[in-house]
Amino acid sequence: MDKLCVILRVMAIRIPIASINSVQQAYVSKTYQFKKFFYATLGGTIISAFLGIFVAYLGYGVWALVIQYLSNVLVDTLVLWFTVKWRPNLEFSFSRMRVLYSFGWKILVTSLLINVYSNIQDLIIGKKFSPSDLAYSNKGRQFPSLIASNINTSLNKVLFPILSDKQDSTEYIKKITRKSIGLGTFLLAPLLLGLAAVGKPFVEIILTHNWLPCVPYLRIMCVVFLLQPIQTSSVQAFNALGRSDIYLRLEIIKKVFGVIVLTVSVFCYSSVVAIFIGCLLAEFFSTAANMPFNKKYFNYTYYEQMVDIVPSFLLAVVMYLLITIFESLNSTWNLYILFGMEILIGVVFYIVFSVVLRNKNLIYIINLLKLRT
Repeated sequence: MDKLCVILRVMAIRIPIASINSVQQAYVSKTYQFKKFFYATLGGTIISAFLGIFVAYLGYGVWALVIQYLSNVLVDTLVLWFTVKWRPNLEFSFSRMRVLYSFGWKILVTSLLINVYSNIQDLIIGKKFSPSDLAYSNKGRQFPSLIASNINTSLNKVLFPILSDKQDSTEYIKKITRKSIGLGTFLLAPLLLGLAAVGKPFVEIILTHNWLPCVPYLRIMCVVFLLQPIQTSSVQAFNALGRSDIYLRLEIIKKVFGVIVLTVSVFCYSSVVAIFIGCLLAEFFSTAANMPFNKKYFNYTYYEQMVDIVPSFLLAVVMYLLITIFESLNSTWNLYILFGMEILIGVVFYIVFSVVLRNKNLIYIINLLKLRT
């Protein structure tokens, strides 16, 4: 697709800007100035959204997405530039490089491995199947990814500096990791499984009925992304301990298994749905692969891990079934009323039963809100 060449070249301008921004964000995280990070992200999101919509309205097509993509990181970087004291200098320290190299190269290799693996699925679908299959699969991934990445990014930004400050205390790291996994599951489970349950009316309202073929992919990816924050908390704990080698080793194991499953899905079943189901299977394996390492390095037992994950997950599954049954019994309702009722049923059910069952994560959030007020 030759027309993508110029677009990709322009979008690559983001790389040097993002390199500055990444150091700014590291400084903000290390010094716990998360309010500044919030304002920068909020400003970038709002301004880039308006610019993207405006350029699209003027009729520039795909360039609206390019403008939105570039302006987001540019505004984010500029806001942090004027609000954060850190500035880049034309200096280089070999002694600091040697200290950071042992830890950092493993993080770099792991990140490259994850990014290559994450994009190889789209490359295969685009090459082996039709452009419409690629469009539907991408759109099915987009909304679950948006929900999960926001919560996942928040966990990453806050968790690593907090754990790093107490890296000599495995008991403290275990306590914070448990809290992170529990809260992440409690928040994400209803959001993602709720989205899976209302997938059909949601897509029809937001994207029109032309995009309904993406619903099966959306539902599968909701479960895939639900499992990722569980892994994120464990990974940040290992990195905080200075054990980026564990992170690298884990990702190699996960990605080898994922490539095997992907290969079987592509060549034995030749179906985009099969590829997504294989992705789900690989994600379950990845989550399970973390558990022995959690137990070994900070005594986070299998029972404790199940206690932190399963209650919220099961409650969200029951919520999903309740919404699905309601939709099947009332499929002839007005689309907007049906969608609104499904959301209402899901929210009320999850909150009420969390209170009834005295979910510890809900209690923690309520106590936190009381302290704030």
